[in-house]
Amino acid sequence: MPKKAKKKITALVLQGGGALGAYEYGVVKALYENSDFSPDIVCGVSIGGFSAAVIGGAKDGPVEGLRQLWDMFTAVNMPYVPHAMQVLMTIPYNHGMYKPNYAGLLSPMSTTNICDTSPLYHTLDQIIDFEKLNAKTAPNVVITATNIEKGIGERFNNREMDITTKHIVASGSLPPSFPMVEIGDYHYWDGGLFSNTPLKPALKALENMGDGDCEKEIIMIELFPQEGETPKNMADVIERVGSLTFESKIVFDQKMFGRTRDYIEFIEGVDKELAEDSPLRNSPAFKQLMGYSKIDKLTVIKYTGDETMLGISDFTQKTIESRIAHGYADGLAHLAQQK
Repeated sequence: MPKKAKKKITALVLQGGGALGAYEYGVVKALYENSDFSPDIVCGVSIGGFSAAVIGGAKDGPVEGLRQLWDMFTAVNMPYVPHAMQVLMTIPYNHGMYKPNYAGLLSPMSTTNICDTSPLYHTLDQIIDFEKLNAKTAPNVVITATNIEKGIGERFNNREMDITTKHIVASGSLPPSFPMVEIGDYHYWDGGLFSNTPLKPALKALENMGDGDCEKEIIMIELFPQEGETPKNMADVIERVGSLTFESKIVFDQKMFGRTRDYIEFIEGVDKELAEDSPLRNSPAFKQLMGYSKIDKLTVIKYTGDETMLGISDFTQKTIESRIAHGYADGLAHLAQQK
C-alpha cells in the first residue's frame, strides 16, 4: 500500500526593496500557477509587507491583487525620453504610492518627511478586503515595522490582531522620504531598518502549525545579493553600504536553520531515550526545546538582476515589466526543479 503523502505547510517570506518588489510579484505569479501552491503563512516587510497583505486579503485574489498593485505603482512610459531621465523624473511622485510633501518644501528643517503617502493608503484600500485579510480562513499574515520609540522591530500578526492600512503603510515608511506612522501610543518606520528579511516570524509561525506528520517548508525571495565587489569610488561606497544594510544575511540564516534542525533531531532522540518519570522532563529548557518543530526545507529564490541602489526607486514601466518577467521565469524554474 503506497505511503500517504504528508500534508505540506508553506511559509512565504518577502523582503523589502522598493521597486525591486516587482520581482517578487513575478515569482509569486509563477508559484500560483502550480495548483498545489497556497501559502499558509506570508511574512513581509516594507514592499514585501504590502505584497503579503495583498496576498492575504486582495478582493480579487492574490495574483490579480498584485497585478493591480504594480499597475498602480508603475510610472507611465514617456516616449522619446531617455530611461535615466525617466527614472529621475518619476522619483518625486508615484501616483499609487506618494506625492511631494509641499509643507516640507516650504520649511524643510521643520518636517520629518519629504513625501506624503496618502496615495498609498488609497491604493491599499482599493485592493484589499480587510475583513478577508483578518478572517480565520486567510493565510497567517505577519508584517514587520520598526517601533521608533522602543528601537525594536514589531510584528503585526493577523492571528493576534486586526491588520489595518496603517499597519501595512508603517512597514514601508522609510525615512526621511516617508512619514512615520502613529499606531496607538507609538510611531513606526520601515521594518527594513531593523531587519529586511522576516525569516524569524516565518519560523515562529511554522512552529505553531501542524504536527509531526506535516512537511514544513519556507520559500524566501531574496532581493539584495550578499556578495559584492570592492568599492573603487564614492558612488561605489554608497552603493555597497546600501546593499549591506538591506541584504538578507542569508548565509548566516541558512547556518542557523541547519543547526536548529540538528538540535531538534537531537532532542527528539533524547525524548525517546529519556525515562517517562525523569525529572528532566519538568525542566523549562527541556519543555521549550520539545516545543520546537523541525522545518524540512528552506528554499531561496534570488534576484540576480544587474541593479544599483537607485534601482529601488526605479518604477519606470520598462524596468518594472523586466523585473516581473525575471521573477516569473525564476518562479517557473523553481517549480520545474520540484518535479
